[in-house]
Amino acid sequence: MRWAAAFAVSLAGAWAVSARGEACPHLNLTTASRISTSCTLDAGEYTFDTLVIESGATMTLGGPARLEAATSIEVAGKLVSGGGAGQLVVVTPTLRVPAGGHVSADAKGYTADSHHSS
Repeated sequence: MRWAAAFAVSLAGAWAVSARGEACPHLNLTTASRISTSCTLDAGEYTFDTLVIESGATMTLGGPARLEAATSIEVAGKLVSGGGAGQLVVVTPTLRVPAGGHVSADAKGYTADSHHSS
């Protein structure tokens, strides 16, 4: 069964990540995409094989985004949805957030050992 979660929030006021970084590299359909430095990804839908956000790196999404992995997503760094009204949809067979990792669509986020109440 595929793991899917939708983090939908209405972000009131301005919220920004201090170190947004450069544009993220292309997410690859055939090999693992590794994010080792902070970067931004425009709003949109992205399909790829595997995504690894390394410790110390932040991937900031510029608005509503859908990330769909064929194999897995690992967030050892930070995956955040920034900008105005944001929605983050993650679809993957395996989502791993090790200690120190952070997933956020509302500046509060899910960290290791936490989960949605559903």
